[in-house]
Amino acid sequence: MLYKIMSVAAFVMQLFCSNLFASAAMLPKTLEMVGDFHKVYFLGHLNPDSDAIFGAIAMAHFYQGIAARAGKINSESDYILQRFSLPVPALIENTPDKKYYLVDFNQKTQLLAGVNPQQIVGIIDHHAIQTAYAGPAEPIDLTIKRWGSVCTIITNLYLENSREIPQGIAGGLLGGIISDTLFLKSPTTTQADREAVIVLSKLAGVDDIGAFAQALFQAKSSIDHLTAREIVEQDFKTFDFNGTAIGMGVVETIYPQQVLARKQELLEALAAYKAEKKLPYIFFVIIQPESKESQMLLLGEEEIFLAKHFFNSAVVEQFMNTSPRVSRKLEFVPLFKNYFAELAQLQKCP
Repeated sequence: MLYKIMSVAAFVMQLFCSNLFASAAMLPKTLEMVGDFHKVYFLGHLNPDSDAIFGAIAMAHFYQGIAARAGKINSESDYILQRFSLPVPALIENTPDKKYYLVDFNQKTQLLAGVNPQQIVGIIDHHAIQTAYAGPAEPIDLTIKRWGSVCTIITNLYLENSREIPQGIAGGLLGGIISDTLFLKSPTTTQADREAVIVLSKLAGVDDIGAFAQALFQAKSSIDHLTAREIVEQDFKTFDFNGTAIGMGVVETIYPQQVLARKQELLEALAAYKAEKKLPYIFFVIIQPESKESQMLLLGEEEIFLAKHFFNSAVVEQFMNTSPRVSRKLEFVPLFKNYFAELAQLQKCP
C-alpha cells in the first residue's frame, strides 16, 4: 500500500510547526555524473547494522539502483527484512567496473576491500569526516547531517522531493532509525529523528512503535547462536586517528548477563582479531539500550591504560563501567580522536 507523501509531510508540518523537512531542494545531480543509476551499488559499511542495510535498500529504491552489503545480516536486520517482506541486499565483492554510493559511512577503514576512490560517486552519512576519507578528491554527491540515523536523512530526501515511500521501505527506514538511536534515547537523537519516526510509523502501518522497538531489541539481543568472533564482528568498526588504528566492537542487548558470561571466549576472540588485523588497540562495549548502561571489556594493558585515561573508573576482572555512555559515535570515538590528535601535535614539538 502506498501513501501520498505530501499529505503525510503536511501532517508533520502541522503537528510540529517545523520547517525541517520543508525545503524544496532539487533532485541530486549525481545521475548526470554517472549516467545510469541502474548500475550503481548502494553500499553500507563492513559489518552492516540496520541503519546501513535499510539505508542502502531505500537509496537503491529512490535512485532505482542496486542495494548491496559488505557483510552478514544481523538478527535485528533479519527480523525487519522478514516483517516488511524486503529483499536481502546482495553480498558483493569489488570489481574495477563497479560504481558505489556509500551509505552510513565515509571511512576507508569501513569500506569493502579493493574499492578505490574513483569508484565512489556519492556518500550519504551522519558521521564526521575523519582523516581516512574514502571518497575521491573531486566533488561528488555528498550529504552529511548531524542526525541520529542515515535513515532519517534518507526519509528527508524522499519528503523534500515529494516521493512516495512504499510501506516496506518505510518499515525498513523506521527500523534503522529506532536501532541507531536506541529508540530515540541515544544522545545522538535529534528532532529530525523523532519527526521521521512519526511519519514512517504511519507509512509502515506500525501502530505501536514501543512494541516494535522492543521486538527489535529482542532480536538484536539474540546471540546464543553466534560464536564469540561473530559477536565481536557483528557491529565492529575500525577508525584511523592520525595514523593509529583503533577497533571498537559494540553489542546492544537487553540481556547483558548472557554476554558477560562469555567473557573468556570474547577475550580470546578480541585477541585473535587484534593480531589478525594488526590493530594497536581493540575495545568491546556491552550496551543496555533501555537502562542506558554500558561496560567495556578490556583486552590488555594498552586498552586498560587508555580506558583509565578516558573514564577514570575501576577495572574489575577486565571490565570497566562506562555508564551512562551508550553512543560509540558521540561518547567514545571523540575521546580517542582528540587524544591521538593531541599526541600527534606533541610529537611534532622539537
